Amino acid sequence: MVKKIENILFYVILFVLCFAFCIQTNVIDVDFFSRLIQGKHVAQTGSVMYYDIVSFAKSHIWYDHEWLSSAFFYIILMKFSVFGLTMTKTILCFLVFVLVDLCISLRQNKFDYRYKIFYILLLCYFMHAMSFYAYLRCQNFTLVFYPLLILILEYTRKNYNSKIIYLIPLLMLFWFNIHGGSMYGLGIIFLYGLGEFLNKKPYKKYFFALIPSVLVYFINPWGFGFVKFLLSSIFVDRRWVGEWQTPFSMEPKLVLYYVLELFSICFVFVYSLIKNKFKNFDYTKNLLIIATMILALRYIKFNTMFS
Repeated sequence: MVKKIENILFYVILFVLCFAFCIQTNVIDVDFFSRLIQGKHVAQTGSVMYYDIVSFAKSHIWYDHEWLSSAFFYIILMKFSVFGLTMTKTILCFLVFVLVDLCISLRQNKFDYRYKIFYILLLCYFMHAMSFYAYLRCQNFTLVFYPLLILILEYTRKNYNSKIIYLIPLLMLFWFNIHGGSMYGLGIIFLYGLGEFLNKKPYKKYFFALIPSVLVYFINPWGFGFVKFLLSSIFVDRRWVGEWQTPFSMEPKLVLYYVLELFSICFVFVYSLIKNKFKNFDYTKNLLIIATMILALRYIKFNTMFS
């Protein structure tokens, strides 16, 4: 009973903390009005925009990988005004921490609440330093779906006979139409399959989940053309876009925060390997850490995934 009360109290405190953090910054992002225009069109007509109607120049077909989240934001704004958007940002932030906590609890069977509070406060500090959740953006959904995907995959590792992994294609269907960051999720599923293969443990389910997860990408308002566009966008030069720059291009104070965070994570990672004398080497976990670290070092955008 006491443990249940502690659990409820922890999540209440966490929600209040997320709300206090989220109201520090304006909820509106500079691209948000474009999201609302697309969202209004989707909500009122039931179809997406195929061309950018606010462009003064001739435009190509508009492949919008955020059309579903745009509609959601527009409906929230119309129903609950700006306060609704603020609460949406708070709830999405809260869900990220809850899912991360559940992932930790799944791997650690026992996790002292004193360390939970310390972990959450430390994580919030780093997220604030990195301007995490500064605005409400479609990317916030990716930051929720990512730990949810990890939770499902970790649960499958622990309970391989469970069928929960077959929910992943449905998750990817929504994720893909909400935000293009879902492509990151496909890579994670592949790494789990590869890692478990190298661990000499059952691995086929991960690839069985990966194949339909790729196929659902064709279920979108634009069909094959959208998938082709998304694949080609991987190689677009984005060096002038802030979030696609290297973390070391940030102002010195933020670089210091980033290096401190990176050093802390790497220290824990290396220490655990040395402590275990490289025995029972978990390829899945280490492949995931290395892959996300490489992306985080390359782009600011992926730092939160690595954290």
